[in-house]
Formats: sequence, C-alpha cells, structure tokens
Amino acid sequence: RQLFSYLKFRPKIWMTSKYQIKKRSPLIKIFGQLYIPWSVDNIFVNTEISKDTISDQAIFTSRPDRNLKSLIEIWSKLIHPKIKEKRLVIYGYGEKINHSNIINKDFVDQNELMDDIKNSRLYLIPGHKAETFCLAAEEAKELCIPIVTLGIGCLAERVNHGKTGFIAKNKKEFGDYTIQLFNDDKLWANLRNNLIKISPFKVNAIDSVGAGDAFAGGFLYGINNGLDYEESGKLASALSSKVVTKLGPRLEKNIIDNIKLSMR
Repeated sequence: RQLFSYLKFRPKIWMTSKYQIKKRSPLIKIFGQLYIPWSVDNIFVNTEISKDTISDQAIFTSRPDRNLKSLIEIWSKLIHPKIKEKRLVIYGYGEKINHSNIINKDFVDQNELMDDIKNSRLYLIPGHKAETFCLAAEEAKELCIPIVTLGIGCLAERVNHGKTGFIAKNKKEFGDYTIQLFNDDKLWANLRNNLIKISPFKVNAIDSVGAGDAFAGGFLYGINNGLDYEESGKLASALSSKVVTKLGPRLEKNIIDNIKLSMR
C-alpha cells in the first residue's frame, strides 16, 4: 500500500545533510531529493553575543544517546587530568556523576539552556552515526561557540576545521584540541571571531522588500551547489544586498553568476 502511494505521488525526499544523502538508499531518491538544512530557533539567532567571553566551562547539550558516554570517558581520562580546574557541563544524563568536575543538569527552560551555552568556552560533541544534522551543534555555532568533534555522522558538516572548531581523527586528538582551546586564548579568540558574523556588503538601500527571501534563497542555492556554510552565507549576503538597491524584489536572471564571479 505504501509502495503504491510512493509510485503514484512520486515524492522528492527531503535530506538535511550530505551525510544523510550518502547513507540513504538510492531507491527512495528515484524521484529526486531536496537538500534543506535545519534552521535554529530565532531565540538563538537574535541573542546578543559578547566578543570577550572567557569561561572555564565546556558543554554538551545533545541527546545522551549521541555518544555522551564516550565524551565522559574522553573528558575523565584524557582532558580532566591535565586541566583539573575546567569543568564539563552535560544535560540529561541518567546516572549520577561525582568525578572529573563533570556537572550533570536536567534540561531546563530554553532561555536558561541558551545562557549556559553562551557562557561556555567550548562545545564538545563526538558525533553519532544516527546524527543526520545535529541541531544542538548548530545552536552552539549560532551562539559563536567553537566546537570540537570526532566528526561522526554529520558532525563534520557542522564544523569548518581550523576556522570554527576542530574535527579530531581520534579520541586523543579530541582531548588535545580541547586542552589547547582552553589554554590558548589567541587560538580560541580566532575561532570565535570567525563565528561572530558574516560581513555585510555596504550598499545604498532603497527598498528592503524581498531581502530576507533573497538571503534564504542565496544560502540554500550555495548549500545545494557544493559551497560550505561560510561561502553560502557570503553569497546570501551579496544577493540580498543587490535586492535592496532597487525597487521591488526582482533581479536579473544571471545575478547569481555575476555575484559568484565578483566574490572570487
């Protein structure tokens, strides 16, 4: 019955990551696919970010079954013995933990959770093979918190290695990157500054109608054409800046190609 409906309506399959596209059976994609990443809640987008946050705290806010036990092991054996004054805050872990300066919290109000992330120095998340997007990591990135990950599942897509965080090849490297980012203020500041903003294009704005749609369309165009998040953001910013320089939301058909050439 489901097969009949599938063949009758010929749906395109919505994918949220390149990892998900790679793992899905070709049979469910025979009528096409759409690559549309998840978006974080506006509360994360609109919050004010401090450029000089200094914290002794790392944090994990994803689901406990997303390799949290592995993170606790890495922290306890490889990280805490070398930087005992630092703490790891985790959410929703079902067991009591009384060691290694690990603080286990219950999930709270969204505003409190956001404040806890915002006041952290690092976001630590190994990743998991069942993770097809990891909204928790995207929320941390939106709050400009550098991420350290093992890149399992889709986590390699949430981090631009060496620019917005680090993708470790193994547990030891994960620990080393974490310790380095706690001890090296300059390195941490560089990663954080890379996350702070995508620089806008300076133009003489005439009409803002269509600017938001242009930004969203430009970003999705970039993602679906092999650009990373930084490049897609720049393309989106450039496209929306063109829209506001004229009356009405329409642009020339070749505008994206022209913008891409001007960005090189």
